[in-house]
Amino acid sequence: AKVKTILQYNYEFLLNIEQRHAPLPDVLLAPSMWNFDKMQKMFGDKTKLIYLPPPTDIHLFDKVRKNNMSRTHNRILHVGGKQAARDRNGTSTVFEMLRYSEEDYNLVVTSQTEIDAKPRDPRLAYVFNNIKNREDLYDGFDAMILPRRYAGLCLPMNEALISGMPVFMTDLSPNNHVLPKDWLVNAEKIGEFKAKSLIDVYAGDPKELAKLVDDFVSLRKKDQLAMKEQALEIGVSNYSYEVLKDKYTELFDSLI
Repeated sequence: AKVKTILQYNYEFLLNIEQRHAPLPDVLLAPSMWNFDKMQKMFGDKTKLIYLPPPTDIHLFDKVRKNNMSRTHNRILHVGGKQAARDRNGTSTVFEMLRYSEEDYNLVVTSQTEIDAKPRDPRLAYVFNNIKNREDLYDGFDAMILPRRYAGLCLPMNEALISGMPVFMTDLSPNNHVLPKDWLVNAEKIGEFKAKSLIDVYAGDPKELAKLVDDFVSLRKKDQLAMKEQALEIGVSNYSYEVLKDKYTELFDSLI
């Protein structure tokens, strides 16, 4: 039918990795830089491979961003999300981090499913539901901690940045392609699992994460605001609709 096709894929679920004979689209669109080098080796000579993340409408987050950047809330967010394989978002690392963290703040853990092992810490609060408007998930926080154990597209990171929140993560791809080095903690490999290919699993250093959080919480308001402004700049320059629109238009026009 001569219809051009573009596939924005999730690396861990991409059928072509497991079945090399399967037809390829005209363009494989990487939503993050995770395993981009491996994709180039497998498919770079067979089809067009481009990194282009999904855009985010920053105006959906205007109200939330204004609130987050207006004052210090003394609240940190961790998005557990759905319980993906091997604790993808690093919720257990967050819980372990609390053993080493000494500052006084509120840590809100959100999840779409119940969490079995919930430590007792007066700083902890839990939210178990599906929030109707996703922007409300980020309202009234100063930063987010997300020590992911393996990576890929991370919409909570993108949306938190655009909400004016620094995001503290593991020093893994694609996190380290976007975030400043001093927002990242070291991670060591702890295992692997089989999806369409083998996925390496890492665990972030809870002591380093505790220090990152404590150092941030103890900052003066103006210094926290400077980090929030830095987060917003990173989010807008990488993920905003206004920045990405021309790149998507150029891609579509190239296939005509």
